[in-house]
Amino acid sequence: MFIVNSKLVLIAAASVVAVAAAVAIILAIGNSQKSNMFILNQKIEPTINQWDNQSLIGDQVEYRDYWTGNASAIIPIGSYSFDYTAKEPGVYEMYFVNTWENQDPVIVSLVYNAPQRDMKGETLSIPFKSQMQFSEKMEPDERIRGNFNVTGHPNQGILFGLILPKCTQSLSFTFVLANTGREDHFNSVQLKADGVPVWKADYNVEAEKIKTVRETAKVNDCKDHSFNLELV
Repeated sequence: MFIVNSKLVLIAAASVVAVAAAVAIILAIGNSQKSNMFILNQKIEPTINQWDNQSLIGDQVEYRDYWTGNASAIIPIGSYSFDYTAKEPGVYEMYFVNTWENQDPVIVSLVYNAPQRDMKGETLSIPFKSQMQFSEKMEPDERIRGNFNVTGHPNQGILFGLILPKCTQSLSFTFVLANTGREDHFNSVQLKADGVPVWKADYNVEAEKIKTVRETAKVNDCKDHSFNLELV
C-alpha cells in the first residue's frame, strides 16, 4: 500500500502550470514580433524593347567638286580613314549606305583591322538604297581602324558610320503586400531575372493592412528572362 503526499502533488501540479504559462507568454511575445508580410497576386507584364544606337564616328563621302564631264562616268568619289578605341564592351556595327539618287551600285574598297578580323582588302558593291555592315565584338581599349575608297558616278556617294547598338527592356508589374501582423512592417521587394536581382524597392505596410503596388523596371539587355518577385 502506497501513501501519496497530497501537498507534493499540489506543488508539482502548480509547477507544471507555471511552466506552461511561461511558455505561452514567450510564444505570444515571439509571435507579436514575427514578420507577417506576404507578397500576393504577382502580375508581370510583357517586356518592351528599347533601342539606343550610340553614333561614334561617321561621314558622308561624296564628290564635292563641280563636275562638268559625262554624268555616267565612273570616277574616284572620295576616301575616308577611321580609328576608334572602344570605351565599353559590346558588338560594334560598321555600316556603308548607298542612298543617293543614282540607281547604280557604289564601289567601296575597304581595308581595316579589328580584334577579331584583319581585312587586307575587300571590294564591296553596294546597290541603290542598300547598306552593308560588319559586326565587331570589342572590349574596352581595343581598336578598330582602317580606310576605304569610294568609286562611282559623280552624283553618287556613301554614308559611313560606326555605332554601338544598345538594347534595353522595360517591364511593368503589380503585386499586393499583405501585413497580417499587429505592427506596421517595413520590407524590401526584389525583382529577379533568372534568379539575379535587377530591381529593388522598400515599402512600409500598416498593421493588418494590404498595399497594392505597381512599378516599372529596366533590364540592360534584350534577352529572354524568367522574372519573379520576392520579399527580402
